[in-house]
This record gives sequence, C-alpha cells and structure tokens, in this order.
Amino acid sequence: MYDEYIEKQLVEISKWEQQKPSVVNTGMNKIFSPMSKFTRKVIPEVVVEKAIYHAHDIGQKLASKNDILKNAGVLSPAPPAHWATPCRWTRATTT
Repeated sequence: MYDEYIEKQLVEISKWEQQKPSVVNTGMNKIFSPMSKFTRKVIPEVVVEKAIYHAHDIGQKLASKNDILKNAGVLSPAPPAHWATPCRWTRATTT
C-alpha cells in the first residue's frame, strides 16, 4: 500500500514537472530574474545565510509556545488521545 502511494505521488510530480509555466509565472520570472541575479552578485551568500539564521533566532525568541497558545485562545493543550481522558483543548476565557 505504501509503495502504491509513493508510485502515485511520483507520477503526479512527473506530470507537474512537465506542465508549462503560467503566463503570470513567466511574467514574474522576467521581472524578478534580473533583480535576483544582481542581488546574488552584490550580496555574498554568507551574509544572506546569517541574516536568515538571525531572523529565525529572533522569531524563536519573540514567539514562545505560550504566546502562540494565548493568541489562539487556548490555555494549554489537552492530553494525547491515547490517555484515558478525551482529547480536548482548554479554551481561555476572556475577561
């Protein structure tokens, strides 16, 4: 069954790869390709990598798990489904 799934996915990927790009995609490529090439020549790859890593670190510090749960209106996740109690989220109450 797993092999059938993988085979089906590979066929779908092959079909997708053979599709012609849309007019919008082609137009965007013509607009942004020169800018991309210029940027790659001017900004070293190491600088881009460091910027991405630093942005990730800042994001990790700014968005803690508790902040995400609070913004979702959830106090805490419920126990896993295999525990005796039903799997439900505890909703936060607004005051």
